[in-house]
Amino acid sequence: MGGFFLENYSKAPISAAGIHQANENALKSLRPVSGPMKMTEIDATQIEIHLRNRLKHRKHVCRREGIA
Repeated sequence: MGGFFLENYSKAPISAAGIHQANENALKSLRPVSGPMKMTEIDATQIEIHLRNRLKHRKHVCRREGIA
């Protein structure tokens, strides 16, 4: 999922490097829950459910200041 988009529309000169990195990160979290679906098959309701589930299960991030 998203390979064509990342390769052809997310990289420079179409998008800035930071946007490409954000798109890659977003797809990393969506791939496990969307399975073999194409990006065009995912609707707003599915994304909303996914985001709500992610907020329920906070991810711990290691930083210099400690774990956040």
